[in-house]
Amino acid sequence: MDTRGSGGSLAGGRHGQRRCSLILRLATAGATILAVAPCFSADGISLPEPVAGPVRFLEDVEPLLASRCQACHGAQQQMNGLRLDRRADALRGGYAGPVILPGDSARSKLILMVAGAVDGKVMPPTGEPLQDGEVGLLRAWIDQGADWPEPAAAKPAKPAIGHWAFTPVQRPSPPAVTGEAWARNAIDRFVLARLESEGIKPSPSAPRSTLVRRLSFDLTGLPPTLAEVDAFLADTRPEAYEALVDRLLESPHYAERWARHWLDLARYADSDGFRGDNFRPHAWRYRHWVIEAFDRDMPFDRFTLEQIAGDLLPDA
Repeated sequence: MDTRGSGGSLAGGRHGQRRCSLILRLATAGATILAVAPCFSADGISLPEPVAGPVRFLEDVEPLLASRCQACHGAQQQMNGLRLDRRADALRGGYAGPVILPGDSARSKLILMVAGAVDGKVMPPTGEPLQDGEVGLLRAWIDQGADWPEPAAAKPAKPAIGHWAFTPVQRPSPPAVTGEAWARNAIDRFVLARLESEGIKPSPSAPRSTLVRRLSFDLTGLPPTLAEVDAFLADTRPEAYEALVDRLLESPHYAERWARHWLDLARYADSDGFRGDNFRPHAWRYRHWVIEAFDRDMPFDRFTLEQIAGDLLPDA
């Protein structure tokens, strides 16, 4: 029985198998005859029938778009310029024009794509294709006007008041403390005030051999040599500790240690780390530049500017 219409064979629908039809089995003289009543789009392509009854966008359509369409056409990615998670964007369509024609689902490209009626392409491109009932749901929604309620207006975000990064820099007055003799400087007074508020006594001062190790590890990440320990122990000047700090800050190991934290944040690596872990022959240039920036005590605004502008800077 020839069931072809002007639009071509019914087998040319979705996956060559989708048929929008009413199948009537008529038994005649022991034979079974199939009578097919196809449903076609405006272009002669077979499509599933729209579902009966009213369709609610929030309950019926939005979950379907979210689960099957928005991975490629959502907030994170808009393939072919199409976004289906916001009303205005969805009705505007993509680079090729509108995909939703309210009141005319048979000519809406969204329906043709999910039904596999455009050059044999089926959307979504991965996973199981939409069932006939799901396509019919989208058809009914479009035929009923593609109603898409606007979301409730979001409350304006509160400004980040109180965060230290947005607080103007001020020099506070050191707090009053009970153990005046323990505090050697203004910072000690803040530490001591908190300890006293918690009822905690300060720990005793560490011996000088411990101080030199702590300071060396903190600033350079390396233990001091025996000669450095002996030199610090033999230095009885009042400013011996400050002199040790200055020496360690001038050490190239200081820049190497502290540049590492920035390089970690920038995801620096000498090799790809995947796909065979190929070596990056020129990556070391950035590593050396960051270390030198720390070594020169480059201001942070300049440090940021040079990384963003790069060779666009004058005299680069």
